Amino acid sequence: MRNFHVKELPEIGGTVDLPEAEARHALRVLRLAVGDRIALFNGLGEVASAEIVEARIGRRACGLRVRVFDRSRAQPVRPQVHLYVAPPKGRRMDFLVQATAALGVASVHPIKCRYAVAEPASRACLEQWSRQAVEALKQSGYRFLPQFHAPVAFAEALAGSPPGFFGDLGLSAQARGLTAAQIPEECALWIGPEGGFCQGERDELRAGGLRGLTVGKSILRVELAAAVALGVLIGAKVE
Repeated sequence: MRNFHVKELPEIGGTVDLPEAEARHALRVLRLAVGDRIALFNGLGEVASAEIVEARIGRRACGLRVRVFDRSRAQPVRPQVHLYVAPPKGRRMDFLVQATAALGVASVHPIKCRYAVAEPASRACLEQWSRQAVEALKQSGYRFLPQFHAPVAFAEALAGSPPGFFGDLGLSAQARGLTAAQIPEECALWIGPEGGFCQGERDELRAGGLRGLTVGKSILRVELAAAVALGVLIGAKVE
């Protein structure tokens, strides 16, 4: 079944109108009709199966009402990874958001590093990232939207960070052989700007209890490093 996001899921037997953008996509692009079944999720782990009971295609707007016939709750991936990242520019950050949301990142914290190349994220950026994460979840089938936080300075972010790992170009640690027992159930993943963290930042990260992590000898772009490292951490916990 096709996946659609709604902020509030009704109880079994209840109905809900899809947001206009979702209704337009369902009717004009997917060509769904009354009687078709779809899946709904609210981004908080609650899932519902529903049947289309009303459909309206207008010249300027579309409407779609569905009735819920089943509800369940999904389980988040383990570990719950909180991503602290120096945002890359433009579309590269878009890719990072989409890839990490699909994999199951729990939250995204933009950080201000010494050698950051992008401007701090605005409220509009955070809203845009949330919309992109919704689209990624619709495709991947994961049911939990990450939380997007306002950018903070490096030291402030580190003070509130759980234990975990940071991308280390110094090759001080290898992902190969990393076991599930070495990964906390809730952990941080820190990814620096182009060129990596400066020496002072790496020293502070280690002093804060984070371990250096690399996924090989290649130097990856920020967005790819975040997605690959996140996949390594989550994959190590898969039984």
